[in-house]
Amino acid sequence: MSQFKKMLISFVWIFSMICAFLYGKKSVEPVVKVEVKDKIIYKKVIEKSKQPQEKMRDKKEVKKEKKEVTNDKKYYQKRYDFLTKSDVREEAEIDCKNGEDSKCWQLKEYYRLTGNRKKLLQYLINNCSGDKVDSCVSLFNFDENKARRKKIKSNLGKSCDEDNAEACVSLGNLIEFSDSKIDKVAFEFRKKGCELDVKTCSSLAHTLKRANDLRAGEFFLKACEAGGKYSCMSASQHFFEIGDKDKAGEMIRIGCDREQKYNCRRYYDFLLANNRVDQAKIFKEQSCDSEMTKKYFNCD
Repeated sequence: MSQFKKMLISFVWIFSMICAFLYGKKSVEPVVKVEVKDKIIYKKVIEKSKQPQEKMRDKKEVKKEKKEVTNDKKYYQKRYDFLTKSDVREEAEIDCKNGEDSKCWQLKEYYRLTGNRKKLLQYLINNCSGDKVDSCVSLFNFDENKARRKKIKSNLGKSCDEDNAEACVSLGNLIEFSDSKIDKVAFEFRKKGCELDVKTCSSLAHTLKRANDLRAGEFFLKACEAGGKYSCMSASQHFFEIGDKDKAGEMIRIGCDREQKYNCRRYYDFLLANNRVDQAKIFKEQSCDSEMTKKYFNCD
């Protein structure tokens, strides 16, 4: 075989290999059938990388997280301003009078936290109307004025007649629990439960409170110190209502220390509302260092 033939065969072989390679590469590329009038053609489908989509999704999630953090900061900043700045509370009073329920609730809690019983009572009186069921119930539980209590029941009855479901339920609760004549059998069961397990003494305390028995505070305190569920919250409410705000604040703090962590934020609010800002700052720093409590705070 001449040298020329050998070179020709080699060239043909190399050319064939290249063609086979290109054809094989082309055959694995996805195609779609496209009909154009009477003709059918095939087009390559070029898969787009999923990476840019994943990056885009990640960016959206990060943006969402940033937005949530920003919203939390705004919320807690507004809450801080409300507790520490009188002009903000004055604006809230105007908003409350104009029917903004969230501002009314904030004002009620502020008066409660500061132990301003007269202001809280006046607020509840002003806000007790047919459509302000919550304020009426709070007034009923807070005030011992029999004439006013009778009027509240009457007003709730009228609202219930007008198909206000919340008023109907609240009126039923008031009728069931407002009678100062305590059932002796029920009282003995609650008393025995308290003796067996101090954490249950809140139930007995509520019974005594309904009967205007001064021992109620003693049993609220026992249940809170023992770590009864929601007992420190109940104890704080009781001491706020009788005008002992310092004791009430102490109950909130005990609740925070007794693993009732929802009380930690309320104790912080209590400190702010009573102008103990430096203590509040230290308490917040400590709370932000704990995984258990930092979710209740706008931690940096």
